[in-house]
Amino acid sequence: MVFITQGSDGASLFESSEYHHIPTKARKVHDVSGAGDTVISKFALSDLCDANPKEAAVLSNYAAGRVCEEVGVVPITLNMLNEIVENYRD
Repeated sequence: MVFITQGSDGASLFESSEYHHIPTKARKVHDVSGAGDTVISKFALSDLCDANPKEAAVLSNYAAGRVCEEVGVVPITLNMLNEIVENYRD
């Protein structure tokens, strides 16, 4: 499995013979600081919670987009994660 973030172009997930493009959901980008850390931590958390790789990639990419809407390095809160889950329907 390979997961590549691509900034405003979203992210790409390659697993076995499947490819998934995950678009970004950032609305107003103010600061990209901490976005990569958010991706790594949310992907790992999702994996620990038994999410499949695509679910983990989507959640982590959307979480990174959400923290980019804030100024400075900010942690993603449970409320922010819940907002992402509520607004994401595949």
